[in-house]
Amino acid sequence: MTYERIFDDIDNYIEFNTCVGMYDWSCLAKFVLSWQFVGLTLHLLGTDQHKRLREDVEAMNIFGSFAITELTHGSNFRAMQTTATFDPKTQQFILNTPCMEASKCWVGNLGSTATHCLVFAQLHTQNTCHGVHMFVVPIRNKETLLPLPGVLIGQMGSKLGLHGVDNGFMALKNVSVAKENLLNRFSDVTDDGTFISQFKDAEKRLSASLGALLMGRVAIVGISVANMRCALVIAIRFSCQRRQFYSADPKLPREETPVIEYPSQLIRLVPSFAKFFVYERFARQLFKYFHQSLKANIRGDLKESDHVLGKQLHVLSCGAKAVVTSCAQSVIQTCRETCGGHGFLSSSNLGKIREDNDPQLTYEGDNFVIIKQLVAYVIASFENTGAVELFDFKIDQREAAKVIQPIGSLDSLKDLNVAIRGLVLALLKYSRHTEHSRLELARAVVNSVAFQTFLTWLETHDGSREKEFLSLMAQLFALQVLYEKFGLPLQCGNSAIFRFESAAVANRRAVHDFEEGSCIGS
Repeated sequence: MTYERIFDDIDNYIEFNTCVGMYDWSCLAKFVLSWQFVGLTLHLLGTDQHKRLREDVEAMNIFGSFAITELTHGSNFRAMQTTATFDPKTQQFILNTPCMEASKCWVGNLGSTATHCLVFAQLHTQNTCHGVHMFVVPIRNKETLLPLPGVLIGQMGSKLGLHGVDNGFMALKNVSVAKENLLNRFSDVTDDGTFISQFKDAEKRLSASLGALLMGRVAIVGISVANMRCALVIAIRFSCQRRQFYSADPKLPREETPVIEYPSQLIRLVPSFAKFFVYERFARQLFKYFHQSLKANIRGDLKESDHVLGKQLHVLSCGAKAVVTSCAQSVIQTCRETCGGHGFLSSSNLGKIREDNDPQLTYEGDNFVIIKQLVAYVIASFENTGAVELFDFKIDQREAAKVIQPIGSLDSLKDLNVAIRGLVLALLKYSRHTEHSRLELARAVVNSVAFQTFLTWLETHDGSREKEFLSLMAQLFALQVLYEKFGLPLQCGNSAIFRFESAAVANRRAVHDFEEGSCIGS
């Protein structure tokens, strides 16, 4: 695989990552961190002077890591304390960790194997700090893998999951790197120490640098969906084979009933099954949005529309990462419980799936922190323009007229789409002033975008039998979203927006229809 292959064939790239990851996420994580994250960051933020480094990463001649988080600073990038001070006499940057709290930590590949590290540090020159920038720092001898002078490296210690990834910590003391080791796509330092940048605004400079992190959040959404797939396959197969209790019907054969046929089992597994289908298509589309943005950035001739789409991708990926990873963790736990005691065995693999998925709720941004970026964007957009736009998804306050009256039916996908969009509008208009309601707003936006994405794809899907099944999955997803938010619009002060009793009844009816018509239990 080459970087050009990624740019030209995004579907195969997604399948490759998914297949390797479902076999062993630790194996994929080590490869992705070096070959994809470091390599593509050199493409995005580097220039021609970094061509040799890119080639070495692609050829696996060097192994990379990505050092952002510090012991006391994670989400707050601006307050990072690691420094990189330019010395005009030697034409080098001197990197230092000023205190223990500034030590880089939780860096994947750093503990044992990385030879180079992309380090986020405060750039100082001519007695002025110009904010966080990224530097390529050699940290180990490529032959012996021993730390280089001035580099203190250690392992973070035993973890709950992803045991194959060597997460480490690092402190730097007067480590010198050449001026060319600054990733200078947007900012640079002249030989005399003068700082120059395409952006006068420090916030825009930081946003341009952090754009490389988008690939992490987008990838995590896909990983979480794959974990849902693995867990659901295990739980459904087990439920088809596991038998408990005899049927009370004397006309039926005297044999125990597969647990998949019990409503208590179906009501836990089938809605999760529906969520997987919708989020899987959403994750693919999100990666295609990122692919579109990636090609525009590498091309270099960014238009205003590219900046707008980049902003939308940033906030949508923040919300999607928070919603889908949390959902996946809940689904995996449900699958573990539906397998009873056997699900607690290591051999079921459910424990490993759960523990490997767990850190995704934290790394690349704590879920409760990054989801607020989507909230802020949605509210500001709605207040300024009366609408919210995220790629192909657009919702306008004028739609409120369509959903002010009670919905008479929740049987059609069209009605369900109106209902979910109405939930977003209701939260925007009546309930966005408390922390809880703002988080609910973000979740509603993500689910609405995901549902519309799935419906758009479904319209192009061939095969009547498959389309009927996928339509049922879409219906179940939407009903579950409404059912989980039961009563929210009533708290918003407009009791006429939805008849949520209909959602509850329809949700139970849809699960029953799935039980009657599905081949899972056969």
